Amino acid sequence: MATIIDRNDIIFSSQGRSGTPDGNVYLDVSDPVNPVFEVLASDEISQLDYGSGLEANRLSPSGGSLGGLTFKALYGAITVYRGANETIRRFAKIAVGKFSLAGAYDLLNNWQPSTDADLKLLRGSGLRFLSVTGQVNRIYFGAKSLGEINSASQPYFQTSALGSSTDFTFQGDVDEMIQVFGTTANGDTSAGNFDNRSFFSLSVRSWGRIHDRKVLGDSGFESAENFLGGFGLTEPAHPTTGSYNEADVSPDGSPVAPWSTMAYKTETSPVLRSGFNEADGNFSESIENPAGGSLDEVVAFMDALSRSPNDIDGGTPSQIGKDADTLYYFDQGIIVLKQGLFIENLPSSELTRVRLTDDAGNVKTFPTLITVSVATSAPAQSDANAWYHAFIEDDEDTSNDYNSINALTAKDKDGVDIKGLVSGAASIQFDLNFNAAPIGTTWEAGEAYQIRFIVGGDPSSAGGPVENFVIISIDGTTQSVNAELSNEVENNV
Repeated sequence: MATIIDRNDIIFSSQGRSGTPDGNVYLDVSDPVNPVFEVLASDEISQLDYGSGLEANRLSPSGGSLGGLTFKALYGAITVYRGANETIRRFAKIAVGKFSLAGAYDLLNNWQPSTDADLKLLRGSGLRFLSVTGQVNRIYFGAKSLGEINSASQPYFQTSALGSSTDFTFQGDVDEMIQVFGTTANGDTSAGNFDNRSFFSLSVRSWGRIHDRKVLGDSGFESAENFLGGFGLTEPAHPTTGSYNEADVSPDGSPVAPWSTMAYKTETSPVLRSGFNEADGNFSESIENPAGGSLDEVVAFMDALSRSPNDIDGGTPSQIGKDADTLYYFDQGIIVLKQGLFIENLPSSELTRVRLTDDAGNVKTFPTLITVSVATSAPAQSDANAWYHAFIEDDEDTSNDYNSINALTAKDKDGVDIKGLVSGAASIQFDLNFNAAPIGTTWEAGEAYQIRFIVGGDPSSAGGPVENFVIISIDGTTQSVNAELSNEVENNV
């Protein structure tokens, strides 16, 4: 059932819920100094007469974008009712509209909803509760989500940065008034004494969906006041996390590998990190990943942390997961980490899917790394003295080509020569930085080139390999290059 927006769907009752109500709104003036109104949904009175006999009460107790009634509709109905009912006119006016398009209204003359449940059925507005003399006793901010939220998801709010989280009354889409100011100075003894108007956030963090959090500034608001505030809160399906079982991932469950050794911590002092396309940078927070979990697995771990009601920080300070900021967001498929956060030990082939920001606010990106794996032959593996050596096959400057005195040894991403002993390895692996020109060459970064990978052996070793080579093309079209090098057994020495 949709939210009531038409005042004609509101029927004023002659009795309240303590009696036999015959409408869905009751104005209780039995105590004119403390007048209240009741909102009677279909769970309290199932049928009403709208003029053509009994039918279902059009006011539903559901939440979010369903059920309840807008205060605009209630205000309009009250205005018509006072015009037609001389008895209710004997009592002080209930409300005044301040700006209907913003959902801004004032309750006058100490009028209030009878219970919090009555308040929670009001939609599409914010409210000020005013005393008889016009002093502000309470302010309620109308929080509304504008994006689509799953009907089974539980959104929540905070009224202070890193403060305790409170669930909204209803699951799914948000349309609810939250008290952000209260004072007992004017006689409203239940108003409380606080002012939380400077901060307000909405979050939704369901497993298997992209987490979202919005604050006042995201909607251009400087303060949470008595108006309706729309936020682009949404939670589309997550592209990867939903494929994992949260209990296997979360430190609050029974995590399995690789999550069982992952940890999030604030470092005791900033750590200088390197390996970026840009200059080195300091990072104060880390995701430890000793088992080398994939980026998707680390993202699932961060999602589990962001849902936790416990302290997720292995360092200092204490951070309650669901109360803290989200640890990352998506930008056109790229994982963008929160400022100052670094992920350790990610597979090199996945680094280009991550964008970081160091403590100073400088963006850091990883080079396009290409992992080359060369499968070795049985003769090479069996020869304790078998060796390998990689060369640049040819250069734009032909004097550096292989088979010349200036032939260039190929270097890995860290500038280390790609050469050494096979030492029984079934494959030789190394990483290349395709965002940088091969060291020593006149090629430009990102240009395709070839490597000659050679394996030879010790002629004095029985069963050793006959020297052979394989040409490996590096063109950036794939981040994993696999090659195989065969060697005959040396029988001629």
